Amino acid sequence: MHSDANKVSEIQMIANSPEKIVTASFTRCSTNDRNLFHTSKCLVPISMGGGTGHQGNKFAATMRLVDSCFESCSLLVVDSVHRHTLKIKHPDETDAILLKRALDEGTEWRNKNEPAYMQLTIPYTITHWDKYRLHKNFSKHHKTVSELYNNEISFRKALDDSANEYLKRSFLANTASQSLSYEEAFQCCINYLKEECAGVCVFGGDSFEEYNFMIYPGKLGSAVLTTYEHFVVPNYPNLIKPLSLMFDKKLKKPTKLSTNKNETPKEHFIK
Repeated sequence: MHSDANKVSEIQMIANSPEKIVTASFTRCSTNDRNLFHTSKCLVPISMGGGTGHQGNKFAATMRLVDSCFESCSLLVVDSVHRHTLKIKHPDETDAILLKRALDEGTEWRNKNEPAYMQLTIPYTITHWDKYRLHKNFSKHHKTVSELYNNEISFRKALDDSANEYLKRSFLANTASQSLSYEEAFQCCINYLKEECAGVCVFGGDSFEEYNFMIYPGKLGSAVLTTYEHFVVPNYPNLIKPLSLMFDKKLKKPTKLSTNKNETPKEHFIK
């Protein structure tokens, strides 16, 4: 039998063990921009298959950072556009089935990551990609993006680089299981990027939602960045300014626990 004192001692030892918590921070962010955060609205796009930055502890860290910085936030679940890249894995499926797969992944992401975004204390909304894909100006922007891809070398290179980078991560690592050729998979990616870039033009100003900042883990892809610089900055220079995230692990710092044996031990950690 352990005494009550020994029980408290064991709890304190566990609570004070060197556990780590994931933290998020902004990289290459100017002081002027930081000073605007507290009166700003941010957009957090969530890519399906976008890596660990949109999942688990890293996403929870992003939500803590957003909650401490901004006036309000909108999470954009980038789901339906994912049908293009799903075609790489499921080349024989119809467009309707691919769209359903993409939408199901969006729903799954929301359910899985609900505890993270539910911790927000600032006003927030959750939207899905079809809000912008079905916008009245989307087709116009998609046509403009496609024409620019066909006629301007620098813009074409930006999309091609993004497509090749994606395929380097996901396609070349699993060539044995691929049914499509690299060229066919590349075209799927270009279709994805054209739609994504047209969407950026919509939520970057046409939707009149006035998101001041757009937050993304790691480096923003060259296609989206070039679209932002080409279409958004000249017309809406104060909207969807890109903010890149970096993640780190820091030791938790617990406060001293109560020694009251009838009280449930609690820990309060500094972010």
